[in-house]
Amino acid sequence: MSTPPHPHNPFIGFFARTQPKFTPAALLVSGAAVTVVICVLGLLTEAIGHPLLMAGFAASCVLVFVLPAAPVSQPMSVLGGHLVVAVVAVLADYVLPTSWWAIGLVTGIAVMLMCALRILHPPAAVLPIVMMTSHEHWEFVLTPVMFGALIVTLAAVAYRGILRGRIRWF
Repeated sequence: MSTPPHPHNPFIGFFARTQPKFTPAALLVSGAAVTVVICVLGLLTEAIGHPLLMAGFAASCVLVFVLPAAPVSQPMSVLGGHLVVAVVAVLADYVLPTSWWAIGLVTGIAVMLMCALRILHPPAAVLPIVMMTSHEHWEFVLTPVMFGALIVTLAAVAYRGILRGRIRWF
């Protein structure tokens, strides 16, 4: 188990690893799942000619395949978080300039909305940066955002079903 932070010296706890140690099986299975889904998104990007391979999806894969029981890894959080943030980013791009403060404001508003709606998915928070700097519009919400999030979510649901009770994570 990890070392708890020291009550009198916070720097001792600063370097403590607080995450549990994963079993070798969990490392292999989760790493393979991330690899497969990112490869599928890349292959589909080439096949259909629309970008599906976004940096945020790699982070989503880490959550759904490494921490599948976490609240932020659940299907509603993945799909809802991406949808809410993408819509907010598109709307904001119509009325705000593309500047550091606007992107920061929109990211903060999007995070607050995800929290208020109880669909927090941290990787979705990258969308205002991506969408506002490239001036993406409504089509981008469907492809790549929702189509890619759906692929990640369906793969995660299948992954959980296949592994249910068959692997010890920690």
